[in-house]
Amino acid sequence: MDGINPLVSSGSISKARGDIEKQKNDFAIRYYNQLKNSNRVNIVNKMVESSNLSHSTVSEALEHILDNKYLLWDFEAFEERMMNFYPHYDMAQSFQRLCLGCPKESDILMLQHESLESYYMNKLKMDYNEAHERANLKFNYQEASGNGKNW
Repeated sequence: MDGINPLVSSGSISKARGDIEKQKNDFAIRYYNQLKNSNRVNIVNKMVESSNLSHSTVSEALEHILDNKYLLWDFEAFEERMMNFYPHYDMAQSFQRLCLGCPKESDILMLQHESLESYYMNKLKMDYNEAHERANLKFNYQEASGNGKNW
């Protein structure tokens, strides 16, 4: 990749470039794909180091968000289907800061939330809405990041 670290190079979001929501969505899709296609061991190690969380917490959170498929609402097909989570801009930014070694407190909370949500969904067989709400009781990333809307 011409010596450019794909986890650092992300492009800018600017009103001058057009539709900001589309730019955010495109960034999230691009960044999730970069994470999926990167060496997972290296990514996990970087996030463990920057977050001071356990290897299992970080691994479970990444697997939950990037790899696992669940019965979720598909906004494009307007129906429930087995799928990965939609890439989310705020979470992509959190992942990026964690990879770069400069996380915010909310980024660490996001990993904890996603790991717990994964436990609820995969081990306790809760649906997404219940697992998400239960994980929010302990680790409310949405509130901490200033983004109150559901993803």
